[in-house]
Amino acid sequence: MKKGFTLIEVILGIFLISLIAMTFIPMVSFSFKNIVHSQEFTRTLFADQEYVENEMETWQEIEPTDPNTTGTISIFGVDIKGHEIELATPTSGEVNIFLPQRTILDEIPVIKSPPVVVVKNNNVNISPQPNKFNLFSSTTTLFVNEVDITDLTKQFFLMNIYRWYLSQETNITNTPSSNTNDYTVLKEWNEARSPVSLVESLTLNFIPNIKLGYNTIDFTSLKTAMSFTDEEMINRFGNRFIQYGVTPFSEAGRIGKEELSNFIYIQAPRIEILESKFINGENKLQIVFNNNVLDTFNTDHFELNPLLGGVVAVTRDATNHKVILVEYENIIDQTTDLITNYLHRGAVSDETYGAISIWYNDILEGEFIVEPGN
Repeated sequence: MKKGFTLIEVILGIFLISLIAMTFIPMVSFSFKNIVHSQEFTRTLFADQEYVENEMETWQEIEPTDPNTTGTISIFGVDIKGHEIELATPTSGEVNIFLPQRTILDEIPVIKSPPVVVVKNNNVNISPQPNKFNLFSSTTTLFVNEVDITDLTKQFFLMNIYRWYLSQETNITNTPSSNTNDYTVLKEWNEARSPVSLVESLTLNFIPNIKLGYNTIDFTSLKTAMSFTDEEMINRFGNRFIQYGVTPFSEAGRIGKEELSNFIYIQAPRIEILESKFINGENKLQIVFNNNVLDTFNTDHFELNPLLGGVVAVTRDATNHKVILVEYENIIDQTTDLITNYLHRGAVSDETYGAISIWYNDILEGEFIVEPGN
């Protein structure tokens, strides 16, 4: 026979639970009120601090000469004159501040003229100076002479920070951005930071600080030092603009204007789609490239017009390795141009250089058009 709880036991249990709840509920309520109050107090304190700092910023630029608001304090035997300020903050009440005038003894260093990137072949300047060079030229380097500081600001100069800026892949006919935030810093040299080696820079998630050759770019030596493949070199550095920047610093840590050099374009091999046409009477289109491609394809990197459906198969022409045939799903009208087709990097690979960027009409990995067949 099973035995349950009696009515008295149930009532007693409910009574005990009620006593426990009555003990903890006020504690929970009090804690919640404290959290809300603390949040509001933090917001108020921040608003008052912002108000005081804004007022101080204004007073710091003014010489303390008003006898009603000027006082003097002595620190280590030195008399310092400053403003005696009384501020009524919005919520915290009155705040009393002694604030000396901000005094900056040095000027900001100024660079006489921007740096100039020159292309050298076997360490000799190429004349006339080109605006581009070949990534895989083993005898070509980029070089920048040191910049001068103006005579008036030279006495305040401490050091320069040097940076090489690298754009994203683009065509040489495009106008590079004037905003350095649009670029990757390839490397910099800043005496205030610990230097690293080229090899160490591969493992960093911040700008590599490299003193060795800070005003020179030698991609052949870089390839050897990093053990990069041709494919890696092209994908990291090829078909991009490179620019050099110099930022002066004063002895007091004041930052001068960054002066930027001319742009140089880094030419590198790329896969270019010359044309794409339907093959009459078949569910296939023919794509012709400027160079030979491998016989392995990644159909996940193909994006064809939805009218064509998915990619069924891709094959390379047996005799002409610059041609591939793409078989698609749907039967459609092949008498008009078909747009919104894409080949992304890795869809096809160059026989020599591997999976590098694919271009059409000088547009990187852009849309290509399928034209009517013959």
